[in-house]
Amino acid sequence: MVNKHRNTEVTMKRNKYSKIWGMMLSAALIVGGTAACSDDHFDVVVTESASASLWENMVAQSDLSNFVKILENTQVMRTDNDQNATISYAELLSSSQNFSVWAPVNDSYDAKRYLDILKEAKSVKDTDPERFRELNRDVEVQFVRNHISRTNYEATAAPQTVRLMNDKRCEYTVGDSFNGVKMQGSTIPASNGVLHKLSGLSPFSFNIFDYLAENPEWSAVNEYVHSQDTLLFDESSSIEGTIIDGEMVYVDSVFYTSSPLSSYLGSVSSEDSMYVGVMPTNDAWNKAYEKYKTYYQYGESYDNEFNSETGRFINTGSAAYKVNADSLQEVMTKNSMLSDLFFTATQFSSIDLSDSASIVSTILSADSLQSTGWDYIYNPNAPGRNPYFGAAGNMPTKASNGYVFTVDDLAIDASKSWQNDYNQEGENLGYIYISGGMGLSLSLTEATRNDTITGVVHEESYGRYERSGVGQMYVEFSLPNVLSAKYDIYVVLLPSEINRDYIGALGEGVKENIVLNAEIYMDDDSRNSPTAEVEGLQASSDSVTHLLLFKDFKFEKCYSGLEVSSFPRLRLILPRGTYDTCRALNIDRIYMVPKGND
Repeated sequence: MVNKHRNTEVTMKRNKYSKIWGMMLSAALIVGGTAACSDDHFDVVVTESASASLWENMVAQSDLSNFVKILENTQVMRTDNDQNATISYAELLSSSQNFSVWAPVNDSYDAKRYLDILKEAKSVKDTDPERFRELNRDVEVQFVRNHISRTNYEATAAPQTVRLMNDKRCEYTVGDSFNGVKMQGSTIPASNGVLHKLSGLSPFSFNIFDYLAENPEWSAVNEYVHSQDTLLFDESSSIEGTIIDGEMVYVDSVFYTSSPLSSYLGSVSSEDSMYVGVMPTNDAWNKAYEKYKTYYQYGESYDNEFNSETGRFINTGSAAYKVNADSLQEVMTKNSMLSDLFFTATQFSSIDLSDSASIVSTILSADSLQSTGWDYIYNPNAPGRNPYFGAAGNMPTKASNGYVFTVDDLAIDASKSWQNDYNQEGENLGYIYISGGMGLSLSLTEATRNDTITGVVHEESYGRYERSGVGQMYVEFSLPNVLSAKYDIYVVLLPSEINRDYIGALGEGVKENIVLNAEIYMDDDSRNSPTAEVEGLQASSDSVTHLLLFKDFKFEKCYSGLEVSSFPRLRLILPRGTYDTCRALNIDRIYMVPKGND
């Protein structure tokens, strides 16, 4: 897997069969007779009449019979891939661990829906355990854990935020309402917590990551997000058993899913974050891929490992790096598209993160946005609405941790996003090959800067490349990570006399005449002629010159994402016959301006 950006690991996994995603819970959640994290527990103040467990109290309530059946048939899973789940929620709520439970009464919700799912899960448990886990997980996360918390909220009557076992947040007012649902009857204390009755179902709040899997319009993006998920064993969270035949056998094995693509998404599965996303429909995603894959057209092979002493690549011919061009093109293109889909509200320090309307308004009108993939999206209509989020009538989907705009056109300006500009300082001699001369890294000071030469020198430093004789000299710059796209290529040249140490270096009364040629070579060193060339370029002897070498130059193959060091080269040449009027190239920097492929 070749990644455009850094990789991070998250706990996520796609449910292949079900339409609905269950949130991945922390692998540190311990159940069934072992101690959980300290912030997951509380000390419940109970009375002598609260000697029965939560489970015993629920069983005794005839109007909770459907809730009881669901809990009896739902297994406790630590993760989406927990293959060692053995206890039910009936057993968990009979244990010494403490919980708050808000149980919907019979006939206030569609209990049959969950019981049918659990029935199907039971029927395939032996023949298709993966399917069993997915069905069980849906009920567990979206229903069971959506009605249970590990914290006591009875100490205050003021409205408060409850953290549920599925990591969702909801509002609770003691004796009144829970997650927008009215309470029914009195609170029932238990030996291991508190039981409440609800007059309806506690609604499951989808976050952005949940919606990604739930919405069939976004299935193309969702499938790619999970295309490289890898199931990994979490040894530190697993419980050791005994050693058999020299191998540790775990009595409780915990697994988690790692995805290298998660780095592009930020923390859109987190309930503690606030994001705004742009999600293309399946058709828009596929059309965007066809459009943007032109930036990642690869050659069949690449010469690589440049030898700075000879100015040639070491691995050429049969030793050149062979590329699976189609596969690499797909990965790099889709990664680039994925990197521009989500934006965190924390990039705006002045916004109240609890004010959703302000967050959306600010993001829609901002001059520029930095995505979770570290790219930039600019607003051509600022301070008006950014067309990247669709037309004015396009309304977002509300999620528990932000908003998502569905768009029919993924209109990324690649030249300002992931077709990065290129800048190389002339004084960085390590990136340069010189033939027929020598290089010096120089800095201008108050004493040496000749103020009669106008123009800005970046950081007051530059490279001076002097001929070693009267013949031709050339200086060659590497151009790494360019895409198969268009660029304007510039060099910033300085007259020698910008530095007082070189005033009169050509002799009394001789005026410097800076004339040079430029050539571009690709990685294939077997080719002795340049891909492009231009002669007779002129730079000023009185000021700093931003000299356009090649306009709209198209690199025919992409060099980004390779596993080897390969690149095109820009050669700047002082030709023969110009020694008397130009003995050096003074280079502030080389830079390229992305021009896209439109």
